[in-house]
Amino acid sequence: MTLRVSTSGFCFMLGSSCISWLNKKQPTVATSSCEAEYRAAFTATVECVWLRRLMSDLGVGQSSATTIFTNSQSALAVARNPVFHARTKHIEVHYHYVRERFSAGEISLAYVLMHKNIANLFTKALPREKFEAFRKALGLLPFVE
Repeated sequence: MTLRVSTSGFCFMLGSSCISWLNKKQPTVATSSCEAEYRAAFTATVECVWLRRLMSDLGVGQSSATTIFTNSQSALAVARNPVFHARTKHIEVHYHYVRERFSAGEISLAYVLMHKNIANLFTKALPREKFEAFRKALGLLPFVE
């Protein structure tokens, strides 16, 4: 039996350099695409908070929120709305860390069109042109023998 677990992916940029990235299968099957995207936002938020604290320890603190982009309008709605809804009760409580950090002003959340979402490089099979464009956006060079 093949489990249909979703893949989380993100990259964090500092200037024009990719300083952190991830491609990882989620631990369990999500019951909706909203849940899968919200889990991915959770994973990115945990890394974001760690990176912000590291930068602060290095004396390069950031006063404004770090923007996390997602191509899921429903995941954005869940993160921005603290009101309980029957449609989202299946989302495990610890994933609401995203909402907590958003409310604290540590992160901001923004929508990005799917075809412009660089993190898709880590989670989807892309046409060559799109792959090369995203690779270039990350500042990565092609492997040459």
